[in-house]
Amino acid sequence: MRNVHQRFAHVKNYIHVTLIEANEILSSFDDRLQHYATRQLTKSGVRLVRGIVKDVKVDKIILNNGTEVPYGLLVWSTRVGPSSFVKSIEVPKSPGGRIGIDEWLRVPSAQDIFAIGDCSGFLESTGKPVLPALAQVAERQGKYIANN
Repeated sequence: MRNVHQRFAHVKNYIHVTLIEANEILSSFDDRLQHYATRQLTKSGVRLVRGIVKDVKVDKIILNNGTEVPYGLLVWSTRVGPSSFVKSIEVPKSPGGRIGIDEWLRVPSAQDIFAIGDCSGFLESTGKPVLPALAQVAERQGKYIANN
């Protein structure tokens, strides 16, 4: 990272990073991690904007509240929500609309049914950080189910 700072020091005053987020940064994570990430991003000079993207033009993004965010280079990254199949299943859902599970990855409302990966989420708050919807977590959950 130091090489990047040294190499591009002559353009640093012309580069601005804006992060547009509909809700909280890292909303599926623990509050402490959300606040930490927000502080670190702000401290690093990242402009945080809350809003929902309504339209993307050649040189600006238009948010649902009418705010225009100009850009020179757009990097688009969105999270993926539950699939239409997951939405259609008639079982209790966790926050975010995922299949509700207990601490053993079981779907409490259905006998002998488990849900793992990003289609599932804990029904009740345990007070512990929520596991992120990542492939590594799903892999470990799969091994847990296979071994138990």
